[in-house]
Amino acid sequence: MRRAFLVLALLGAAAAADEAPYAPGPCPAFVARIRSWLAALPAAAPREREVIVARLVRAGEAAWPLLAEALGAPEYETQTGAVRALGRGRWPEAVPLLAKVAADRRRVLDVRILALAAIGERGEAAGVEWLLSFARGPEPELQDPAFRALGKIREPEAVEALLQIARASPGKLRGTAFEALVELTGRFRSSESLESWERWWRIEKYQDFFEKRE
Repeated sequence: MRRAFLVLALLGAAAAADEAPYAPGPCPAFVARIRSWLAALPAAAPREREVIVARLVRAGEAAWPLLAEALGAPEYETQTGAVRALGRGRWPEAVPLLAKVAADRRRVLDVRILALAAIGERGEAAGVEWLLSFARGPEPELQDPAFRALGKIREPEAVEALLQIARASPGKLRGTAFEALVELTGRFRSSESLESWERWWRIEKYQDFFEKRE
């Protein structure tokens, strides 16, 4: 019973932090508080640990050192909480760090796939080249997640990258690229020809396509 009350109290404190204004500057007191929450959590509360770490997104730059530590933690849930926070926070260094997590073959595959999804969730053009390298990479289990993430980045660079793959990769990769293009643009069908996509994009890329769809 005492453990249940402790977990509820910590989740309540984390929720309060989640509702607090975004903190762009360093906040050592907040980081110390988060550390104490994590230390107080019982080992049998992995899901709660994930929730608290994920809410570090509200701490701004102050959370960066703790998130880096969380990525190296042995607990799966601590790692996934950090990845989820990195997918939503305003850290310019987040995309390269998430790509590093995705490339780390020592990690659990689910964590690596979640890191790719987090890059897509950020929606930044800076993530396109990283995702492109995984979509064309040697690990088949990461290819589809990379394509799905590309399909979330509403930037012209993502369309260009997917068309680049479609041009160079007949077969399954081309079909997967078309599926991501449908998800990204809402145009055509995944069975549409490469020529149709190329013709459409030659016109739309000069027409602020994504701004028109807002």
